[in-house]
Formats: sequence, structure tokens, C-alpha cells
Amino acid sequence: MTNMKSRDPIGMDHKNILTGLALKKYVIDATEKKKINMRLCMQLIKPESKQHYRSSLITNKRNLGQHDQIIIVEEIKMNLIAKSCFSPGLIALVANLITSSNDYNDEAEEQWLEEYTEGMGHEIYRVKLSEKMERKYFKDIARIIYKKTKAVVFAIEVTCMKDKTVVRLNPSDFLVNNIQENDVHVYAICHDKVMAESIETIEMTKEERSRYFINKDQKTKEDKLFLEEQDDNEILSSSDDEMADT
Repeated sequence: MTNMKSRDPIGMDHKNILTGLALKKYVIDATEKKKINMRLCMQLIKPESKQHYRSSLITNKRNLGQHDQIIIVEEIKMNLIAKSCFSPGLIALVANLITSSNDYNDEAEEQWLEEYTEGMGHEIYRVKLSEKMERKYFKDIARIIYKKTKAVVFAIEVTCMKDKTVVRLNPSDFLVNNIQENDVHVYAICHDKVMAESIETIEMTKEERSRYFINKDQKTKEDKLFLEEQDDNEILSSSDDEMADT
């Protein structure tokens, strides 16, 4: 994340770029055998800084930054301003969706103001899709979820071969298959996290929900244990390297 209020945006971008390069170098050096290329998400201010970052990662005909996600603050601002000329109110809509607010005015005199303040409490959530939605079209999944939870599903995320993630916006005729294998998630606009998480078990029986949450908790514990073991191995490896140097 960058400091968007910085008086020196170019200098701030240079600082973030150097930090990102240091992180990627550390991961590559720490995984000597596999040479894992970490996917980095970075926020920059100036559009020209993106090219500076990309160019610095092209070494030996290998582009180490091709999978990184670079978010340019000024590009987002300019795009939103341009789009709002055609769709007035777009900036307010996006701002309300990416921020949390519970400041409702129950005594609003006009209906539009009441609807607006109520809508301020809605946010965007990314949740795993229930396996009960297997072999259904996206448009049918969106209809079922809205009918049962009042959540608006507008996009789907699928992990394809080689861990490549694809996000599609409102693919109405997209047939969803292999939810578990492809780690399928959906993006939904809804009121709170509880409503969003109900999408994970939609149309499941009570027994299926219990089994799902048991497996989910078990996987969370296994992932946590795996990360702790990795940290321990890195500490031991660093200690061995230091002893070898001495």
C-alpha cells in the first residue's frame, strides 16, 4: 500500500518498487531449488511507475513480474471520473461498495434518501461457491442466491491449470463445473459477512453443512501448521547458512 497523501508521489513509488523487488528477491533466494516467483500486489501513484517496475524485473529473457498486480491510483481516479460523465453517481456507488458504513438515517424524509443510506451498508464479498451449484449456469446460480439470501452475485472466479486465476463478470451462460477442484469463488454485493458466508452452504442439508464446516476448520488448521513448519524450516536454514559463513 502506498501513501496517497504523499507530497512526493514519484519518490513514494520508487520506495514501494524497491521494497517489492527486495521481497521478490528474498522469496527466490529462500526457495533455491524451486525458485518460486511470488505474485506481488502493489499500489503505486503515478502511471509511469508501472513501466519502471515491469522493466526492472525482466532478466535473462524471463519476466518475473508478468503475474504481478499493479494498482495505479491516478489511473483509477481518471477512469472513474471519465465513466461518471456517462453514468452519474458511479463514483458514489463504488465508494460505498468498498467502504463500510452503518450510519443509517431511519427518519429520512424522502424515499430515495432512505434507499441510499440503507444501501451504504452493502459491500463486496468474495466467497467460496457451494458445491450444490454444480452443473448450473451462472445466471441460474445468481437467481438462486438472490432468492435465498438477497445477495447480488455479479462475478465468478475460477482457478485453472497451473494455478492461473480467471475472473469473469456476469458470464450468464457460463456452466459451472468442478467447483471443488477449480476452487470456484463468487463475488457478491450484500449487507454483511454472515449473509455472504451463507452462500458457501446454500441448498445444503443440515448434515452437509456440519460436514462442510468440520472439513473447513480442519483445512484451516492444516494450512496454519504448514505455514508454521515453513517458517521453522526457513529459520533453521538461515541458522545453518550463518554457521557455514562463520
